[in-house]
Amino acid sequence: MNLKTWLLPIFFLLIIAMVLTITMQYNYQREVSASTDSIPDTTLARHYYLKADSLLNWSSFDSSIAYFQKAGEFYKKDGNRAAQIDCQTMIAENYRYKGEYRKASELFKQSISDGIQFLGEKSTGVATAYNKLGLVQWALGKNDSALANFEKALALRKELLGENHVDVGWSYNNIGLIQNALGNNDEAIDMYKKALVIIEKNLGSDNDDVARILSNIGIAFKDKGNY
Repeated sequence: MNLKTWLLPIFFLLIIAMVLTITMQYNYQREVSASTDSIPDTTLARHYYLKADSLLNWSSFDSSIAYFQKAGEFYKKDGNRAAQIDCQTMIAENYRYKGEYRKASELFKQSISDGIQFLGEKSTGVATAYNKLGLVQWALGKNDSALANFEKALALRKELLGENHVDVGWSYNNIGLIQNALGNNDEAIDMYKKALVIIEKNLGSDNDDVARILSNIGIAFKDKGNY
């Protein structure tokens, strides 16, 4: 038996194998599509949101943005405006981490506008957007604008979450950052001390965040000239 005689059956077997593989892949995709179509929008949205949040923690910003966009679309379809705006805020947060401050600023402002329109002026989502917009402005050296937004976030958080909520503590800390940058060291120290009490009460004295605030207090004393 010559070589051609051997190769011909093998060739036909390979063709059959390829056809079977393509058919199986097609059927699998149909099954996946059908199963996905049967999952409620809220479940899919939550799945995409958690995936996006995980990717953000791993600094996979572009992928995180894509999943937050998917989650936001499903939340919008479901009529959950609060969750949709949260997704938009988290997309902006990705851009902030990427250092694309202009894009981040635009999206945070949009979240504030949408939040006020659909959720009312007094909502935690609006407070979060104010706070994160302040962080962008602080990074850009726009201290007066940052301070104004941090103070708006603080007022909303105190009213909506209570004086001792951890987010209120972080608002105090952020105001301290601005006050210190403006040279108002005593005001900064006062803000840091308020933050310290709240964060320590919520997270415990051994938490890394407590150490961060203590470091901020030390920096403010150093900038004041007290070593």
